[in-house]
Amino acid sequence: RAGEGGRAVSVRLPGQPLDARPDDLAAALAANPAAQAAFDRLSAQNRYAILFRLHHLKTAQARQRNLAKYVTMLERGQTVYPQRTATDDPP
Repeated sequence: RAGEGGRAVSVRLPGQPLDARPDDLAAALAANPAAQAAFDRLSAQNRYAILFRLHHLKTAQARQRNLAKYVTMLERGQTVYPQRTATDDPP
């Protein structure tokens, strides 16, 4: 979001951590360096998509299944939404 002078401004709601990684996600990423590197390169939109989807699962089995799916996806270099790159921006 643009703030004064056209600078980017980060908006954060009270109680919303900036980069809260659940313990199970952090452990799965630590065990897979390729997935960890991919997660670290994700845009805020893609990071939030994964965290949101994991948070809202109703059962532990679904969470484990989806956690494995996201780690595998990251390991392959795939993302939930297309990643924007510097070349995507108009001149």
